[in-house]
Amino acid sequence: MIDTDILLSTYNGEKYLRQQIESIIAQDYTDWRLLIRDDGSKDGTLDIINGYCQQYPGKIELLQDGKGNVGCTKSFEALMYASDAPYLMFCDQDDVWLHDKVGKTVSAVKQAEKDGHLPVIAHCDQKVVDADLNVLDESFINYSQTNVDLYKKNPLFMVISNYIPGCTICMNNIAKQISLPIGQSALMHDWWIILKTIDNGGKIIDIQEPLMLYRQHGINVCGATHEKFNCAYYLRKTRKIKDMVGINKKLFKQAKEAINLNLLAYLMIRIRIFWKYRYRISMK
Repeated sequence: MIDTDILLSTYNGEKYLRQQIESIIAQDYTDWRLLIRDDGSKDGTLDIINGYCQQYPGKIELLQDGKGNVGCTKSFEALMYASDAPYLMFCDQDDVWLHDKVGKTVSAVKQAEKDGHLPVIAHCDQKVVDADLNVLDESFINYSQTNVDLYKKNPLFMVISNYIPGCTICMNNIAKQISLPIGQSALMHDWWIILKTIDNGGKIIDIQEPLMLYRQHGINVCGATHEKFNCAYYLRKTRKIKDMVGINKKLFKQAKEAINLNLLAYLMIRIRIFWKYRYRISMK
């Protein structure tokens, strides 16, 4: 059995896809399979994928489920169901992985598993780069102005914002099992999985090392702006009543379905985050 499945959902990704696949092929850890699902591309993406499947049979495979375009979250969910490997990693179509990304993240999950039968997620930092792979910042955590210590002390802050991009994640099969099916209220597959892992007493391992190039080119599904993914961003976005109601409805609906969080508990988390970030917000 293959040790690790790398799950890649594609959509009109012909421009950068070859670089990403080549970076996976070049990994120093070799016990992996790249399982790809295309979400209805209309460019040359499928031709690229089929070429690699023919070149690397059994190593690179295309999941053909006939469902067409189902969106990012449901596409990754289909890949999760199709995987039977002990360890899973998510992959975006436009990034570049450094040669030791698979080995180091899988090793971190295996090490954490030694302490018990728990869901485990390991994630790494990333170098933020532009479309041509010029480095914008050596650390995504720094670039996004995320206070990781707040999340470590208060894991439920993840209810309000998720600073861990799915493309950095490696998880064990237990984390996968407790996360399926992905709820209808899930804002993103990675966010849902993280909440389920926290709720089930799992571990989230921070690898404080950039193991990939996180490409920013203006049309990312989720980009690395200077404020995205941190709590202060969401609090500033909710200054207007209309925005506040809309965002909080979505966040609470996801939290209620994922971890059975009640409204009072949600509001208390919101208040605690506001208190932690009050000075930073007042300076902006």
